[in-house]
Amino acid sequence: GEELLFDVKAMDADPTDSLYLNAVGVGFDLESAGMVFEEQNGKILLRTDWGWDVECRNVTMMPNGQYEILFIAEDADKCKVPNADTVRLVLNVLPPVNNPPQIYLDGYDAEDTLVVVPGELIDLGISGYDPDGDEISLILQDADEATELGVSFEQVAGKGNISTGFSWQTDCDLLGPDYTPGDYLFEFHLTDDKCFVPMTDTLQMVVSIRDRQVDYEFLPPNVFTPNTEDDINKTYFIPGLPENNCANQFLSIEIYNRWGTKVFSSADRNFKWAGVDEPAGVYFYRILYTNFSVKGTVSLLR
Repeated sequence: GEELLFDVKAMDADPTDSLYLNAVGVGFDLESAGMVFEEQNGKILLRTDWGWDVECRNVTMMPNGQYEILFIAEDADKCKVPNADTVRLVLNVLPPVNNPPQIYLDGYDAEDTLVVVPGELIDLGISGYDPDGDEISLILQDADEATELGVSFEQVAGKGNISTGFSWQTDCDLLGPDYTPGDYLFEFHLTDDKCFVPMTDTLQMVVSIRDRQVDYEFLPPNVFTPNTEDDINKTYFIPGLPENNCANQFLSIEIYNRWGTKVFSSADRNFKWAGVDEPAGVYFYRILYTNFSVKGTVSLLR
């Protein structure tokens, strides 16, 4: 960020000598480093400027940050006995003070695991802050792999403060074998562009997708009264059916009379059987889930 400017002069007491003034970098090219110097030649007195705008792009070529420049004045007299004088200038480019950037993930504690059930939408805001106001960029490591999983994340960059979002619609396919939990690690990197000393903040988010825990112990009603005397208990339904999860989902209910004839079936978990045209008596039901079934009886009273 500094700008250097030196007045460079060369003098020769012999007015008849030709005088040359030059500058060279030791191990680097002045022009490539962004340094400005114009070679001079003449007699008695030469004068020019050497300047350097110390920008980050101009100071990354020398690993140790040290630049050595030789200013050389040389004469050429008629007797061909040259004399030279050299001034050595050493510049040490010091790294600037850099405070690290910081990532914030809304609603998530980096020390915890984010536990969700399939079907749940993860929608989090992510922000980055740099106390020095530097240019910063926020990326998701292995972003292509995350996209294949269905993650939505947009890489962002800006000065001082930036923000973006992380969105993921989870489903049963993200579980492990036999519906075991599926664990996923996401790593975010926030990097500043401070010259010489860029710094990065890293935040890891662990997501564990676990199948919904369902209690399959339930007691279906065992009687209903589809009579004309009142409007109470006129249909048969089961309000306490276990919820669906990835491992087990409601398929259907089938109801049979005492002779084994199917009198009702439905694939709707909110079914209602009115027992229309069926006589009073005991009926047998079978509730089918993906991996199990429940059998029982229900009495139709008129």
